[in-house]
Amino acid sequence: MKWLVSREDPKVIYRVIKKLGQGCVATESRTGRSVAIAKNDMSNQQKQLFLDQISIMRELEHPNVIRWVASYLVEPDELWIVTDYSEGCELSEIIRNNNMTEDQMSNICWQTCKGLAYLHSQSIIHRDIRSDNLLVDLIGRVRIKGFGYCAKLTQRRPRRASMAGTPHWMAPEVVKQQNYGAKIDVWSLGILIIELTGVENGPPYMDEEPLTVLYKIAANGTPTLKQPGALSPELKNFLAVCLCVDVRSRGTSAELLNHPFLQKACDLAGLAPLLWFRNK
Repeated sequence: MKWLVSREDPKVIYRVIKKLGQGCVATESRTGRSVAIAKNDMSNQQKQLFLDQISIMRELEHPNVIRWVASYLVEPDELWIVTDYSEGCELSEIIRNNNMTEDQMSNICWQTCKGLAYLHSQSIIHRDIRSDNLLVDLIGRVRIKGFGYCAKLTQRRPRRASMAGTPHWMAPEVVKQQNYGAKIDVWSLGILIIELTGVENGPPYMDEEPLTVLYKIAANGTPTLKQPGALSPELKNFLAVCLCVDVRSRGTSAELLNHPFLQKACDLAGLAPLLWFRNK
C-alpha cells in the first residue's frame, strides 16, 4: 500500500480553487498545474478495490485517458485520488445541451475508441464506459475517466464473470455473469453512441428500474432503435458491430478504428462549439 498511497498532507501540496462533485479542482503549489481531486470514503468499501484501481491508473499514459498524478490517505477512511485536469465538462453535459452532427459523434467515438484500444492493449477492461465517464476539454479532446470498476486481465485470470458497471450500459454477457473480456467495453461504446444521437433521450430503457433494465438486456439482446431512419448507413453498421450479442462477431476496439463511420470524424475544432453553454 505504501507504494500506491502517500501519507504526505495534500492540503499543503494543493490549493483548492473550486468544488467539483464530491471532490475539487486545485492547483499544485510547487508547479501551479491544475489537478482534479476525488475524495473517496473507504469506510463502507473494500480498500483493496481502491488500491487495485490506483495500481492500474498509475501505469496509464495515453492522450485519451485521464492521467493519474498521486494518491493520498488523508484520514484512515478517506482516500484522495489526484488526476490531471483540463477545463471542460463531462460528455453527458454536452449531450444535454446539444444536437450533435454525425461528424461530431464520429470524432467523439474515434477518440474514445483510441483510448479503449490502448487500455485493451494493456489487458485492462474499463467496465463502465458511459457519457458520465468521458471528459471533453475546451479544445475538443476526449478522455476516459471513472476507473472504479476497471480490471486487469492476466494469464491466470484472462476473463472475468462478476457483474460490474452501470446497468444501462452493461453487455448481455455481464448481466448473465458469463465469462467476458474486453469486448464488453465495445458494447458499452455502442450504447454511448445511442446516447450521442439524442433520438432515444438517453440509453435504451432509460426510464426503467435497474432490475428491469438488466432483465431486458438479457432477454432482448441488441436494443431496437426508435428512429433508425435518422441515422446514416455507416452509423447503423457501426452500432450493429458494437451491439452484436454474439461476442465472437462483435468488433474489437482496435478493429473499429478502421470502420467507415469513424472516417467521417470532424477535427478537434469541430467539437469546441459543443461547449458553448460553459460560457453562459
